[in-house]
Amino acid sequence: YAIYSSEQITTYLKIKNVPREKISTINMVINNAKRYYADKANFEKIANLNKISKMFEFERDWNGIGGEPFSSKAISFFQSVIEILDKQPQITPTGRNSLLMQYELEDNSVLAFEVCESRVEKVFVPKGDYSKAEEETFTNNMEQRIKESVTLFYENG
Repeated sequence: YAIYSSEQITTYLKIKNVPREKISTINMVINNAKRYYADKANFEKIANLNKISKMFEFERDWNGIGGEPFSSKAISFFQSVIEILDKQPQITPTGRNSLLMQYELEDNSVLAFEVCESRVEKVFVPKGDYSKAEEETFTNNMEQRIKESVTLFYENG
């Protein structure tokens, strides 16, 4: 594997006429990866950040049913959420410019979030009983509210 500096990558991207906004996001992804790479305990975090960085490359109709490319703002927000979480979720992109994050306990309890740029939809399903599902929407302090929800999920599970 060749290792290139951020400056070398930036120069290459400029030569290839990559828009400045994308270069900035790519450099942010590289810097985030470097920060966490040294710590093997953050393997899941690295994997999630890598998945999110790949989402940046999605083009129109990436999912075969009209999915739009992800905005730089969305990608940055998804990364900031993943960065603050101690427990990493399973993640998957949606065709709605959002990220689905999910946690599951051995008792089949589920905590899921649909993370968008401007809001987060939270669903909690206790012990797999969907008739008791609880929903909540966050529009302020979203990263912190996700982190608090995950902490409570594991403390009470």
